This record gives sequence, C-alpha cells and structure tokens, in this order.
Amino acid sequence: MLTRSVKIFVIANFQHPISALHTTKLTLQYTFFQPLSISIDICVIKVKQLIFNTLNIEIMSTLSLLSVIIHVVAGTTTLIAGPIAIFTNRCYIRVHKVAGMAFFIAMNVVCLTAIIGYFKQPDKVFYQFLLGISVFVYGAILRGIRCIQIMKDKQVFWFDFAYTGLLGLFGFWMLGMAAWNYSKGMEMIFPILFTAFGSLVLKDAFINFRTFSHPERIQKMEWQRLHTMSMIGAMIASTTAFLVNVGGDHIVWYIQWFAPTILMTPLQIYWSRKIKKTMVA
Repeated sequence: MLTRSVKIFVIANFQHPISALHTTKLTLQYTFFQPLSISIDICVIKVKQLIFNTLNIEIMSTLSLLSVIIHVVAGTTTLIAGPIAIFTNRCYIRVHKVAGMAFFIAMNVVCLTAIIGYFKQPDKVFYQFLLGISVFVYGAILRGIRCIQIMKDKQVFWFDFAYTGLLGLFGFWMLGMAAWNYSKGMEMIFPILFTAFGSLVLKDAFINFRTFSHPERIQKMEWQRLHTMSMIGAMIASTTAFLVNVGGDHIVWYIQWFAPTILMTPLQIYWSRKIKKTMVA
C-alpha cells in the first residue's frame, strides 16, 4: 500500500515542478526499506521527465517571445532610420552615415530573426515565402554596404560571389515554389508572390555577378548609385513586412504586398537620375 500511495502522491504533483522535485526526494528515502522500490523508482523517473519537458517548453516559449520582441524592435528601427538615411543622402553626410549604419544593423537583426521564425514552422507556405524574402533583403543590404567598400579600395572577395550564388539559388527556389504551389491548387496569392519576388532575386543575383566580375570598369558614382538603390530596396521590403503584419484582414493582400513597391519605386528612380546627373557633370 505504501508503494501505491507514494505513486499517486507523486503523479498528482507533477504539474508543479518544485513540489514534484521535493516529492521525489521523499520517495527515495523509502527505497531502502520497501521490497517494491522498483515501482517507486519508475515513478520518480517519469516525474523527472515531466519536469524536464515542462521546463523545456517554458524555455522555448520564452526564447520565441524574445525573438519576436527583438524582431519588432529592429523592424521599427529600420522604419525610423531608413527614411533619415535616404533624405540625408546628399546634404548631411554624418547623419546619413549614422542612420545608415543603424539601418544596416537593424536589418541584419530583422533578417536573422525572420529566418529563425521560418525554422519554427517550416511546413507553412507563408513562412517559406518569408524565408525567401529574408534572403533577398539580406542580399540587398550586403550589396549596399559592399558597394561603398569596393568603391574605396576596388577589392572584390570570394564572399561577394558566395552570397551572390546563394541569392541565385534562392531565386530559382522561389520560382520552383511558385510552380509547386500552383500545381497543388494553393491560393493564387502565393504563386504570384513567389514568382514576382523570385524574379527580383534572380535579377539582383545577375546584377551582383556582373558588377563584381569587373569592378575596375565601374565609376565611383555608379557604386554610389548601386548603394542607394540597394538600400532603398531593403527599405521597401521592410515597409512591406510592416504593412503585412499590421494590415491583417483589413487591407486586401495585393495592396499589402505591392503598395510599398509601387509608391517607393519613384524614389529609387529619382535618386538614380540625380546621381547619374552628378556623374555626367
């Protein structure tokens, strides 16, 4: 009867890890005096497993929440630092450099936490698409920062071709996902998005390869133009992600995904033409 009563008491307390831990200590005191101590040991092992699983779930939940908070804070930083960097591009150079570096660091954090989010739910098409977008944006900000560095020293490294190759692979993967989702009868939103952004990723990979293959042929202001276009492209992606998360069911999907591109592309064209005029002058 002692063995049964101990088993029932221990199992009843498994929901409270600390109480269960004390209970296991009490049961161990009886193992030397009872002939049926094996059943008590089995019960103790089960309680320890339950404690471990409970603590593991709590730790993972905390880390997941922390990842979301970091992602939101970094995303908000990009929305503040991005416009400052864009509109101080030609007049307040020091402000532009500080805001630009803040934008670059924050976008790194955004991309990293978005990729972590994909691994939490890799079977969902929405997170598969966000993985492709994260790689696309990361490629854009890397090119933006590398353009300034190469403009100064004309040095291209293996790293530039490595991430360009990875970018191209993800572009083909996104086009493949578009075809696969279409064949499976998924909502048209995802084949359209995978096709549109997959094509942009491949375009960026081609521009990178052409640019990095012959850096000596590119003028100083052309590097500046590529830098500006890349960073504004990353800003468009950040604004798109914000609109998608905030819009929810209140804004139709094609406005959420394409409105920032349509509205901010003229800004890219404006700066591109302005820098080209400087090159001609």
